[in-house]
Amino acid sequence: MMSSNILGRPAMASKADGTPATARRGLARAIDLGVILVPTMLIAGLTGGFSPGLVLVAMAAAYVLETLMVALTGATVGKHRMGLRVVDVATGGRPLPSRAGRRFLVVVGIAAVVHLFVPVGPAVAVFLWGSAGVAADGRGIADRVAGTRVEAV
Repeated sequence: MMSSNILGRPAMASKADGTPATARRGLARAIDLGVILVPTMLIAGLTGGFSPGLVLVAMAAAYVLETLMVALTGATVGKHRMGLRVVDVATGGRPLPSRAGRRFLVVVGIAAVVHLFVPVGPAVAVFLWGSAGVAADGRGIADRVAGTRVEAV
């Protein structure tokens, strides 16, 4: 059983420099995916399956939701829940919408292009999101391209 901190968030270790542990980031991403996947699956069940249009709408909704939440509050639903935030490396503040959107598009864009040729797009997305876990500074590929980093609150 995992213990909780004073805010009710899971108590997980972060690196000494404040960079969040990979597990915390992974759980935050899983929550964020659930926010989009649950309603998408419900709609698919009611309409007879996953159509290309439904997938496109779900991806657009994920992009808008993630971009707006990170730009306006500094975190997605999952990051809020896990006690994380996204900051602009240059300013230390919330990233501009262009940077927040770029974080999402880098991962989804690369995964989608790969998926056109080999049906492993979701695995590529997991690899790209997980790339922060192996970087010395805790910044994944998407964070590097967007000029952002994720830190513990």
